[in-house]
Amino acid sequence: MSIRADIQRPDPGDRVELFTLDAAVLGGSVHRFCSSVKEQAALVWQGNIYAPMPVEAAGFEVAAGGKLPTPTVRLADSLGLFRAMVRQYNDLVGAEFTRTVTFRRYLDGEPEADPAAHFPLDIFTVERKTKQLGIELEWQLAARMDQQGKKLPGRVVMKTICDYRYRIWNSDTVSFDYSNANCPYEDPVYFNDQGEACAQAADACGHLLSDCVLRYGKRPLPFRGFPGVADVRN
Repeated sequence: MSIRADIQRPDPGDRVELFTLDAAVLGGSVHRFCSSVKEQAALVWQGNIYAPMPVEAAGFEVAAGGKLPTPTVRLADSLGLFRAMVRQYNDLVGAEFTRTVTFRRYLDGEPEADPAAHFPLDIFTVERKTKQLGIELEWQLAARMDQQGKKLPGRVVMKTICDYRYRIWNSDTVSFDYSNANCPYEDPVYFNDQGEACAQAADACGHLLSDCVLRYGKRPLPFRGFPGVADVRN
């Protein structure tokens, strides 16, 4: 029996909503949660843990006339995790937001657990931050297919320059400070911004493709420039 057939049953059971905010495209991480208004404990689905937190997500239904929905997501960020990401990743604009709806009996650990039993996923991207007041945050979402008028890749195209923030040497702690870095490089091999081998304290990136090659060699490069684009002259 399909999950759509379940809703025809006299008692289909409790629906649950699971939310995933994926900031990997921005250099961040993936966060999974559910509403603490409805759930008192974490839910587990497909092996992933969804922690309860104060969140309200609404507006996912398609409007009359087929207009694509623009849902809103509101949450109370008492731990400061999302506010930190907002500061670091441009209000999280461009991050992927997914709502999964299933029935409680299909969650991991239930007698009828079924990781494939869910309604079609609601997948959106963060369009803009609409509110930030104290611990409260609110975003407006846009359907992934609703990209008319958007400029790709959604940021300034720089042919030879990578915009990742590189680690900084902290002489007080005698260690690297990664708190504001989003470049993933952590190897104990050091070069200065001229591409020359150096000591730890002088380690710095020149943000060129050649700097990335020095550090990663034949491994996949996380370079954030666009060396393949053509030069444009007016």
